[in-house]
Amino acid sequence: MLRRPADPESAQGAYLLEDGLGAWLRRQDRLLLPVLGAVCLVLVFLAFALGALPRIVPFAFLTGALLASLAGRLGMRLAAAAAPRAAAAARESAGAAWRVVFGAAAGAGLAAAALSLLDLCAWFAGLQWLAPRLGAAYSLPEITVILLCLALGSGLYALLTRMGGGLFAGAAGISSDLLIRSEAGVPEADGRNPALAAAQLGRIATGIGAWAADLFASQNLALAGAAVLGAAALGGGRADPERQLAAAALPLVIAGLGAAVSLGWVLITISGPVAKPADSRQALNRSAAVAAAVLAVFSGVAVALLLPGNFGLWGAIVAGLAAAAVAAKASEYATGAGFNPVRAAVAQGEAGPPAFLVEGLAAGLRSVCLPAVALIVAALAAFHLAGGSAGQPAMGFYGLGLAAVSMLALLGAMATAGACAPIAAAARDVLPPDSARDRSESLSAQGDSLASAARGLAVCAGGLATLAALPAILEALRLGLVLKNVNAEIIRLTADGPSVIRKVSEMRPTELLLYFDIGPANPLLAAGLLCGALAACLFAALLLRAAGRSAARLAQEARRQWRTIPGLAELKAGARPDPAGCVRALAGELHRQMILPAALALGIPAAAGIVLGAAGALGLAAGMLVVGLPLAVGLGASGWTWEAAGRAVEVARHGGRGSALGQAAATGRLLGDPLRALVGPGLEALIKLTAAVAAVTAGLTVKLAGAGSLLERLGALVTGLVG
Repeated sequence: MLRRPADPESAQGAYLLEDGLGAWLRRQDRLLLPVLGAVCLVLVFLAFALGALPRIVPFAFLTGALLASLAGRLGMRLAAAAAPRAAAAARESAGAAWRVVFGAAAGAGLAAAALSLLDLCAWFAGLQWLAPRLGAAYSLPEITVILLCLALGSGLYALLTRMGGGLFAGAAGISSDLLIRSEAGVPEADGRNPALAAAQLGRIATGIGAWAADLFASQNLALAGAAVLGAAALGGGRADPERQLAAAALPLVIAGLGAAVSLGWVLITISGPVAKPADSRQALNRSAAVAAAVLAVFSGVAVALLLPGNFGLWGAIVAGLAAAAVAAKASEYATGAGFNPVRAAVAQGEAGPPAFLVEGLAAGLRSVCLPAVALIVAALAAFHLAGGSAGQPAMGFYGLGLAAVSMLALLGAMATAGACAPIAAAARDVLPPDSARDRSESLSAQGDSLASAARGLAVCAGGLATLAALPAILEALRLGLVLKNVNAEIIRLTADGPSVIRKVSEMRPTELLLYFDIGPANPLLAAGLLCGALAACLFAALLLRAAGRSAARLAQEARRQWRTIPGLAELKAGARPDPAGCVRALAGELHRQMILPAALALGIPAAAGIVLGAAGALGLAAGMLVVGLPLAVGLGASGWTWEAAGRAVEVARHGGRGSALGQAAATGRLLGDPLRALVGPGLEALIKLTAAVAAVTAGLTVKLAGAGSLLERLGALVTGLVG
């Protein structure tokens, strides 16, 4: 796969991609390393100076970020090496090119799944069995809460790479259109277009690097949250330690089974005969359904062996798999070229860009409904089947966590499908307009179709993982009370009924809610909900503004290269653009534009916990989820719908760029780039990071605010002074 292709044109494309990729990774490190280092120092202060966190937490944070980075880098290197090789294979047949694309995507996807699982399993095993031998024993609830810090590290890295790569990709698409409009003779589909060369690099950065890191973070959050809830559900004063350990380990077992099934799915798919990419789609759908069924059977066996007598948990796992199937099919329908939403957008495009854009936006917002209903049904079914409605809310929450794990269990297959699009697009862009280019166009269309379905599923799965992380925040608050030495006291809970006396370590989830006054009667919960909703909208607005400003800077650099690089404006055979120069020119602007969204993502959850207390922190995470998830699904689907409709217009040759339909398609694809590459995925990464930050800073919340909030204390102080 890494062997350099023989033909000169593809080799030149390989050199350009690798050169630009190296420059991108170096500039990315200059931004990410200081941010990750600063957050790590804050965690060190909280753990060692304030005692609000276990002292192992900063190291867990670092490994989560570093392994997420490794997953993204491996994927990008594979993609850069495979794209020109796929272009060379396209000269033979579309089937040969598809085999190369799928093989490289499978390598990137399976690497992300394996690294995520390895990270969590290594920490779980080390803290459970190795740490006691080294004199640093941790209880099982402490171990599972520490695992949430892995999700913080990987989630922060995923958000930063999502913003950086998405800004670069969106800016490159807009700047390419600006360059074509302002300079005579600039080709739309030629590798010598400087902005197009930058767009190739941006697609690799966001579609492979950020995609792998984002799925890594999603699985970390889902597995850590389910482990926390499992340890809590089977914990308590008279808990069976073996069953509690089995409950915490079951999510890891399901993820391991999913990784094995994904590997089998990849091997079966890649070994089958493929004459053209379209033929493989039916085989992919059939094999994916078989893989899900096999995973359901294996998961049932795992539940029966580890937790006999709790077979309702298997129903929760099946509910998650069913929700995954519905979300993937709904995304495919909303953004597929052969389905009604895309055809309707093409038909409306005859009236010009406004009608085309409105139809695509409406289709994207409509596409929120079916996945949202599937998530609601899956969450309720998982809670009920696991025993939540039978007076065991902790078991219900555990079932919800297992449903989220099962949605992401086939992570290797999901990551493979999503990684096909940027590799196929890069292979298409290094070819000149000939028969091989036409074959690569069908290759790219197939990749986009797979990617849109996979990424819609990933957003929904990330949303369910975040929903399951909300009750895990309660367990993090419980650990904060333990670290504050409140566990030695007897807590008296007051409610409408008789008082209940119970230790912190033995409290049920409903009693923790009472203790922290988390309920509809607390205005701080409503304040947190509103703050989360507003923060999601503000974050999306900041990303869109950043995309526009970055595009203006990149357009200046593209014009400079077009005018000054010898032979480029004349389209001479040996002339090459300088993608690395585009990276260097845009890096400073990207860093400036990313500061405020990153500060918002990290600062608001921590501030909500300190100022509004536990109720405000939980409300913020819930509000971010309720508003951010529909925005992420709807805006991302709108971008993919415009892309699919624009491609359909180009393939049908409806009058070219100057026609009304051609202008509508070009405008839709132009505006869709930042939505599908930046805003939608960025919001999904934000809601996961918000839950992780709220969980990790729960100890600080308890230490500074106790069961109340600083706002309440300030109000009482002001009232006392006035009185």
